[in-house]
Amino acid sequence: LVSQPDRRRPMMLAIAWRIDLALRLVMEPMADSERKRESSIATQSALKLSEEKFRKAFYLTPDSMNINRLEDGLFVSINPGFTQIMGYDESDVRGKTSVDLNIWVNPCDRLKLVEGLRRHGSVTGLDTQFRKKNGDLVYGLMSAVIIQLDNIDHILSITRDITERKNFELRQQQSEEKFRRLAEDMPAFYVTFLPDGTLTFVNDAIMKLVNMSKEELVGMNFLDFLTPADRTMVQAKLAALTPDQPLETHEQIYQRPREKLAYHQWTNRAFF
Repeated sequence: LVSQPDRRRPMMLAIAWRIDLALRLVMEPMADSERKRESSIATQSALKLSEEKFRKAFYLTPDSMNINRLEDGLFVSINPGFTQIMGYDESDVRGKTSVDLNIWVNPCDRLKLVEGLRRHGSVTGLDTQFRKKNGDLVYGLMSAVIIQLDNIDHILSITRDITERKNFELRQQQSEEKFRRLAEDMPAFYVTFLPDGTLTFVNDAIMKLVNMSKEELVGMNFLDFLTPADRTMVQAKLAALTPDQPLETHEQIYQRPREKLAYHQWTNRAFF
């Protein structure tokens, strides 16, 4: 017997190929659509999480945060930190600009902020002063970035109140200035120097003693004015100073050229 070829096989193969192609044409878009849907869900979930993090940071931070329109400074939103520091609430700033409220003590600082944002997209560490609702002045350290809201440039800024630190620095400067004047005018010798003996400050009494100006003395080493024996003794006493024992008193000899020896008693205090 001779088998006859199955004439239906090519036709069945063609039908199977067409069915497979049709299934792929139908299923692939469905699979692609499903992938896009899953991707969209993941993106929306990530966006929602990001928005939630921002919302918490915006409302919970003690620092002042606010959103203003870049063009004119119109307030869009403020956080409780802004209200706590500046004294304004939402009803006070609604429909107002920072210029309307006269918040900037130095308007040039706002121009500097806007210029920096337009040029770089962000500004970090702008040290400036603001005027609170009650008229008091507050020092702030501001950082800001441009964000897009409805395709319009806005400023998202965060400002830390550094008034206490600034006032402390000012009091310290005033105290140092008073002490400097007192040291300069006292009849006793007064100097400050580094651990190696390099002079950083001298008063008038010292300048008269050695007949040199402040510009000449500052930067010199006071040990060079001592006899070799006294130099060794003073170096040893200074090296022995500690945070627990920061004071020492000693006598030393000083001799101006062509003059008699002079005996001085010095008290040194180390600052660690």
